[in-house]
Parts: sequence; C-alpha cells; structure tokens
Amino acid sequence: MASEALHVKFLKLLMWVGHSCPTPLTLLLTLEHGELANYYLAHSARADMCRRLGRTAEARASYEKALALTQQEPERRFLARRLEELK
Repeated sequence: MASEALHVKFLKLLMWVGHSCPTPLTLLLTLEHGELANYYLAHSARADMCRRLGRTAEARASYEKALALTQQEPERRFLARRLEELK
C-alpha cells in the first residue's frame, strides 16, 4: 500500500513537472530530500534526465541509488545496463 501511495505521488510530480514546473531538472535534483527519496523510479527519472543533459557523474550516482533501492530483476538489469553505458 505504501508503495502505491509513493507511485501516485511520483506520477503527480511528473505531471506537475511536465505542465507547470519551470525547471524540471531543479526539481528532480532535489529528490533525495523529499518523500520520494527512497523511491527507485524517482532516482531513475533523475538519472535519465542528467544522462540526457550530459551530467554523467550525477546520472551515474542516481542510477546507482535507483539500483540499490529496487528488488525487481528486470528493473535491476535495465539500471545496470544504463550504468554500463555511462562508462
């Protein structure tokens, strides 16, 4: 149940970022201090945005955090592959 609540919060955050947040990167960069700090998808989203912006060190750190937080094997493989691509 708690996981579902986090998922809903994350989706609402993404909707807000996409529609009204003037600086989505700034918002995603602050995820480690909010309610979504231990939600792997938030860190994965942050990592992807940093990767696309060429912020490799930040992307790597976020992918590593997301990898540490998830237990699902498909997600772990995806995140590990993204980390490998950053080398």
